[in-house]
Amino acid sequence: MAAIAAGDWSAVMAAMGNVLESVTLPAYPVVAQIKQTMLAQGACAALMSGSGPTVFALAQGAAQADALAQAVRKETGAAIYITETKRWNER
Repeated sequence: MAAIAAGDWSAVMAAMGNVLESVTLPAYPVVAQIKQTMLAQGACAALMSGSGPTVFALAQGAAQADALAQAVRKETGAAIYITETKRWNER
């Protein structure tokens, strides 16, 4: 929480994790492949969401997010959706 409060993006990325990945990724290699592709393409972080099969990545901007999406689509054929986080008072 201190990293979030301090706005320390690198520390937040380093602290991210999902303990269920140790069980799910070996059983479902495609989930691991998608995560590894995202990281190899420069994602700031990539994690399985919950118990799977959704994987998400954090990018530093729209151009990086688009490049990640294109690479994962090309390599895996997975459905990829790009979203953008906005502050609560933005439209």
